Amino acid sequence: MRQAIALGIAALILPIGFLIVVADQWTGASLDVAFNVIVFVVVSAISVAAYLVGRKRIYGFLPLPIVLLLVFLRLIDLSPVKPAVRGVAMIRPCMTESEVRGVFERQFPENGRFRRPTMGPIRDDVLSFILDRDDGRYNAAIVEVRFHRGFNTSARFLAD
Repeated sequence: MRQAIALGIAALILPIGFLIVVADQWTGASLDVAFNVIVFVVVSAISVAAYLVGRKRIYGFLPLPIVLLLVFLRLIDLSPVKPAVRGVAMIRPCMTESEVRGVFERQFPENGRFRRPTMGPIRDDVLSFILDRDDGRYNAAIVEVRFHRGFNTSARFLAD
């Protein structure tokens, strides 16, 4: 009975792995250190709980697949969201419009895995673009970069 309960506790790792992948596709969560730490703490707590109930060392290895998943997701772009989030993180105050555009051109190369977003002109001191107008998963994900007197003041990614 104790092992069945311990296995039930350990099984909580599976939906957490699924949620990690979904969060990464929609928000680029694996790039966020705080997200990774929180996931590791939660999975470690599940591991400790399963060990305390089942008293088997194998439960101590439960965080390993999740850590490997987080490392894998950090290295691989599953969606155009992650290059956009990386691009926003690379933008610094006082960058010019051409520097900002260059950042996103490097994140979305011409013949890259994901379609390069179409960036129009600056309107009302804001350069904004949609990640992929033709893909329903990303047709409402927006990057917004604000300028004042020709220099960047802020940048943000707005998830779909």
